[in-house]
Amino acid sequence: MVHESASKGWHRRRAETSARILEAAELIASEEGVEALTMHRLAKELGYRAGALYRYYASKDALIAAMLVRIVAEVAAMVRAADEEAEGISERARRPMTDAARALLPLVLASRGYLELAEE
Repeated sequence: MVHESASKGWHRRRAETSARILEAAELIASEEGVEALTMHRLAKELGYRAGALYRYYASKDALIAAMLVRIVAEVAAMVRAADEEAEGISERARRPMTDAARALLPLVLASRGYLELAEE
């Protein structure tokens, strides 16, 4: 039982560290461009040695792939939320919505989310 609890703690800490690494990498890439993102620069930003990052990401390409997966997951969640919001709006509409309006509503709501994501 103790071993299982320690293992869960290790996995949690690893996930938290991985998330911190990704956040710092995204910040560097968004502020200075992907070209400025190097493992050495990222390690310096985090107060790590460059070699420590390779325990989490085998290469810069692996790090960028993880960043893309995370961003795509955020966009997918945003689109799902827009679909749910659109469904709620069409159900609460005082007047019946045309099929075209109902079809475009998720796109309009998703575009709002895309703008918010770009601003972030």
